Amino acid sequence: MEEKKQDVRVTTTQRSLMQALLALLEKQGFAQITINDICNEAMVSRSTFYAHFEDKYRLLRFSMEMLDEQIFLDTTRMDLRDRLILILSNMQQHEKQLRNLIIAKLDIELI
Repeated sequence: MEEKKQDVRVTTTQRSLMQALLALLEKQGFAQITINDICNEAMVSRSTFYAHFEDKYRLLRFSMEMLDEQIFLDTTRMDLRDRLILILSNMQQHEKQLRNLIIAKLDIELI
């Protein structure tokens, strides 16, 4: 039972850090964002950040994976038309986050 609570806390913290990164990407480029900026935005300590992610690049990768999961939900049982409609709808719903992550991915620091 205790293990289940820990999983919820881990998930909550990781999502909080992800949301902090996405919020910061709306204001500045990925290269300018520091671990301190992310921690301040998420209201967590640096040690908490490093308990979950090795660096901001891993957090970026995690954020992209989470967004991918949200957009491409389990659509394997749907026909092609319904699958495309759902995926496009999800992309539209997450347009802002997608745009910011794509820009971050193209950031010169990442290249």
